[in-house]
Amino acid sequence: MFSRATRLAALLLVFSTCLAPAARAQVASRHLIQKAGSYFVTLDLPAEPLRPGADIPLPLHVTDTSRNAPVPNVGVTARLSMPAMAEMHMEAPAITSGAAPGVYVATVHFPHAGDYRLALTITPPSQKAFTVSFPLSVAGEGMAGNGMMHMMMAPFAGIAENQESSGTSWQPADSPMYGIHTMSGRWMLMTHYNVFLNYDRQEGPRGDYQYDATNWLMLMADRSVGKDQLQLRTMLTLEPLTVTPGGYPLLFQSGEQYHGHPLIGRQHPHDLFMELAARYLHPLGRDSAVFLYAAPSGEPALGPPAFMHRLSALDMPMAPITHHWMDSTHIDFGVLTLGAWKRDVQLEASYFTGREPDEYRYDFNPMHMDSVSGRLTYNPGPHWSLQTSYGYIHSPEALRPTEDVRRASASALYTVTRRDGGFWATTLAFGNNSSGGINSDAYLLETELNLASRNTFFLRYEFVNKLGEELALEPADTKYGISETTLGYVYDFTPNRSYQTGIGAAITFYTHPASLGSLYGPAPRGFWIFFRIRPSAMHHNHVMMSIR
Repeated sequence: MFSRATRLAALLLVFSTCLAPAARAQVASRHLIQKAGSYFVTLDLPAEPLRPGADIPLPLHVTDTSRNAPVPNVGVTARLSMPAMAEMHMEAPAITSGAAPGVYVATVHFPHAGDYRLALTITPPSQKAFTVSFPLSVAGEGMAGNGMMHMMMAPFAGIAENQESSGTSWQPADSPMYGIHTMSGRWMLMTHYNVFLNYDRQEGPRGDYQYDATNWLMLMADRSVGKDQLQLRTMLTLEPLTVTPGGYPLLFQSGEQYHGHPLIGRQHPHDLFMELAARYLHPLGRDSAVFLYAAPSGEPALGPPAFMHRLSALDMPMAPITHHWMDSTHIDFGVLTLGAWKRDVQLEASYFTGREPDEYRYDFNPMHMDSVSGRLTYNPGPHWSLQTSYGYIHSPEALRPTEDVRRASASALYTVTRRDGGFWATTLAFGNNSSGGINSDAYLLETELNLASRNTFFLRYEFVNKLGEELALEPADTKYGISETTLGYVYDFTPNRSYQTGIGAAITFYTHPASLGSLYGPAPRGFWIFFRIRPSAMHHNHVMMSIR
């Protein structure tokens, strides 16, 4: 209907209209002036944009307009705030005298990018005090391309929100967050979701195929309570509806039961209430805190972050077959965790229900607090998170109620964000289950490379000792060494939107002892084709603001 030239002219008009106010604001913001009675207060801004993380000196001039002269020896106090985060405590800017009479310097530290307000209370000699305020916009990694801030909760006692993972676990501080932040009164709200529409085909005599949707929705609400912090969180899934009750096909997977029979070669759907929890945090200093985590449905301090929350598994629609050696306790009905951190070390202890969820996925299971665990996490730098943990799990399997499990775990997570907006994330993990005098080990290596939020490549390698009873074989205590290697790719259609949609594919190669050839085939494989949608990554920086 419109010619190409007309459309081009219209685009140029819109583009220039958007740029013009920004250009005018940049020119006008070199000197900010406020008038109060007979006084002018002028704030000098540097020629370059304000940036977070450094102490920035901002000269200010106090002038008496009735005499057109600078005013020396005034008293000046300053307060820095963010209107969007009224409860956030910030360091008060220091005020010093300038090089000339009537000139003063406010040294300001901006913890992260966003829109600030600098309020100055000025008391001239023998005069009443008055207050003026200046809006300041701080650019940086916390700003989106359109200049609007991706609001993020301020670091609490030295720990940024992007360092927190599933339950109370940690991940590398350099990890990007995929979610949406909004404000509701004094509450900071965060929404995260991930949906996979899958075609899953597992080959071999024990194979099967299915069209399904693995999915989850996570909602978090944070607010300050004085210097403390309260966090409410829930994680929900529709997998009881979008995955068959017996789970989706996944060769050599084991764990939980359906209709009185163990699930073998299938991954169970998750419960509707994957998490329903509250956490209360109390700072002990600038970089230390204690917390209590209470969850009718939640995750104890045991193992690495759950696979749905690991950045190295962000684009993988399938669960690892080592799940029940490492992070299967991510849904427990009844969890209490007491923890503390100091700088880069966190120590936790949990008291929780050992029994895994039953096959009725919509309700809350009975809470029998009968199991314990402890976890030590060390983040030696922004790119690393190391943990080791141990737990006693009482009667986890309903079909084997007399068997308890002692689980040991260790993991190393590495993440580095890329300049093109992508990331590289890797997880190396080990798990050991000991039950009835039998030990079995599991090893996992996951890695994902995201290039400019457009092309993503992922790899997962696992090796695990499966017992005969976990594969419905006799004798039950025979160990079978199983390995799987998954290679996959995702292409994103919408890398610059508030959401990311992509289409992907993966192939899995399994290896097993020759004695299992008649049951699984000589070289079984699995295939996945899927469509994925999730929120885009929120920009963040690594400047930590301490609680005062």
